[in-house]
Amino acid sequence: MTKLAKELTLYGLIMVAIGSCIGSGIFVTPSQIAGLVPSAGLILGVWTLGGLIAMTGALTFSELGAMFPRSGGIYVFLKEAYDGWLGFLYGWAYLLIITSGSIAVIALAFSYYLSFFIPMNDSWKIITSILAISVLTTLNILRAKFGEIFSNISTGLKIAGILIIICTGFYFGNSSLSFGDGTLFTGSNSGLSGFGVALTGVLFSYGGWQHASFIAGESKNPVKHVPIAMITGAISVTIIYLLVNTGYMAIGICFLLIGIPVFLIFKRKTHKEGF
Repeated sequence: MTKLAKELTLYGLIMVAIGSCIGSGIFVTPSQIAGLVPSAGLILGVWTLGGLIAMTGALTFSELGAMFPRSGGIYVFLKEAYDGWLGFLYGWAYLLIITSGSIAVIALAFSYYLSFFIPMNDSWKIITSILAISVLTTLNILRAKFGEIFSNISTGLKIAGILIIICTGFYFGNSSLSFGDGTLFTGSNSGLSGFGVALTGVLFSYGGWQHASFIAGESKNPVKHVPIAMITGAISVTIIYLLVNTGYMAIGICFLLIGIPVFLIFKRKTHKEGF
């Protein structure tokens, strides 16, 4: 029986946990949440609650990961708890529906944003998405260490980009931003219902830290490293999300004063050049 190479480090697992969470959600969801809850304080409150929920999940998975330090994550946990049939069904559902759908969406989003820099029609966007999936799949098939290196680089770039947003917001943003001017309990309870709807998008943005448990069998010390990676990932993402949302809200006025004129100048220039 071929054994998996145990070469994934703690840092690599942490980057997997963080990188699997940080995606399109933190760039798209905040604007939707701002329209559902009535104040800056409650916006941070719903993100904090989402982080606490993610932490409870990380703590639970950490316990399970230490008990069953094998590759497979949720598949292994279900198999051990409810026998093999449920793990079998989940494994196929994860392969054919859950993961495949998510990978397809992310790949299409990648080609869509890439088309802003490299003009592509719809056919080439699909081809680019297929190539991206193929390259990343090949990297992970050849050696898990290659996947870890790519994850470290991509996650590092994402964190660096978000830190730029955070620093810009805190440096140029509105220093008089208030966090205590809203209440959940309005006359029609719309504030409470809006908070609940907003939490749905928040939980979507927090999903992914559990992926560190899927590759436990290739970790150098899965009993110790996998729990640390998931807990560290959940805490790190919560802190990053709270800071970046504060930056978003603080920089709102600055963007209106600076970003829109720059955008109009750029649009006029590209129009003259025939793009």
